Amino acid sequence: MKIKKMFPALAAAVLIPLAALLGSCQLGQSDQAIPAQIRKVEISGNQINIFANQALQAGVYIQPSPPKLSLTIENADLVAGIPASGEATDGMIKTWQLSVVKGQRMEGKQLKAMYSVRLTADLTKNVTYQITNSNSGCKVELQEIKAAEKGLEPTQIEIPKELYPKIQKMSVGPGGTPTGVAVAPVTAEDEKAARDMLKEIVPEKAIAEKIAPATALSGLTYRTVDHSFEVVVTGDGEFLDFKVNSLNNPVRIYLDVFGVKSKLPHNFFQVNTGTVRQIRVGEYPDKTRVVVELKGPIKDARVVNVKNKILLSIVY
Repeated sequence: MKIKKMFPALAAAVLIPLAALLGSCQLGQSDQAIPAQIRKVEISGNQINIFANQALQAGVYIQPSPPKLSLTIENADLVAGIPASGEATDGMIKTWQLSVVKGQRMEGKQLKAMYSVRLTADLTKNVTYQITNSNSGCKVELQEIKAAEKGLEPTQIEIPKELYPKIQKMSVGPGGTPTGVAVAPVTAEDEKAARDMLKEIVPEKAIAEKIAPATALSGLTYRTVDHSFEVVVTGDGEFLDFKVNSLNNPVRIYLDVFGVKSKLPHNFFQVNTGTVRQIRVGEYPDKTRVVVELKGPIKDARVVNVKNKILLSIVY
């Protein structure tokens, strides 16, 4: 009798926590579909700070002309009371607007509503940006795309013949799409072109000094010169092994520098100039890769180097 009386109580003691556990599992699953809540937006100087109750899936697109920024956060909503627009006077952002975009998506056989938050901003100039994600939001830092910096005049430096580099030339197919690399014999014309390209980026002192092999990328700069785009990669020593090649979908040219790590403070540069969309830097166990993503046809691409500098030139 005691056993029979105890069984309902025992069953209840087991089933009630089990039901609670199952209920909490269902709640946890539905939580994943709940949009992130944007609690605060701060725009000051050249920074955009988005504060939320969880990590965000944010993407940025820069329209170069007229310069405009579009930041989209998927699966997100705005809490009540956040200003929908504003003006800024102390940076590259002129005016900005916030909106919630409602859409739909299929989950199994059910059509469910989905939300995303979009911030658009009118800019004073074309920019690049860096985006940093955290568990409580994200930060976007805008950076000016600098014009070609004044450097040494080509006549000031004579690169010794023993330092003439091998030129890795990109083969370009019909329609201006790069198709891979072809290392051609260095002609007198190639030598002159290489010297002219390098004179502006290599200090005279660096040519004479002997330096150890590079172990890291220490700098990356880029600029538009006439109808070409130049990326200059700098190392902490002499570059000994590298190659250039291309990939499709999207079309991009990449530079592999072997035996080095990246010490660059940023690994993404939104360029949006000429036929170049962006530059990305990625690390592999045996190399660092610099990727230049294109948005249009090119005429030529080549790589030259002297000691601790590699210059990738893309003609469009």
